[in-house]
Amino acid sequence: MSHRRVAIALGVGARAACCIAFGIAALRNPKRVGGSCGLGVDATRVMGVRDLVVGTLLAVRPSAGLLAARAAIDAGDTILLARRTPTVAAIAAAFGLANAALARTVARSR
Repeated sequence: MSHRRVAIALGVGARAACCIAFGIAALRNPKRVGGSCGLGVDATRVMGVRDLVVGTLLAVRPSAGLLAARAAIDAGDTILLARRTPTVAAIAAAFGLANAALARTVARSR
């Protein structure tokens, strides 16, 4: 396995782990997680389920399309959070850019 493929696998694995970790945290303690993002409990639970599903799919069946979808989700989160919590919105934007770049790399490696 080439160094490039190993780097891609590690990148996808890290993205999957982050999604799963956030999903679990949001579902276990939605009031605390949502409070840090300026969101209500219900919205936080929805984000938790969404991230848990996407993270699991990335871990089980990674693809450029799924990474691109994750980048689009992060773009939506950035827009949603921009006025509420600019710092969290900036983090979502950074993750979105990283996911988009990784999606492009995965697509080119096939």
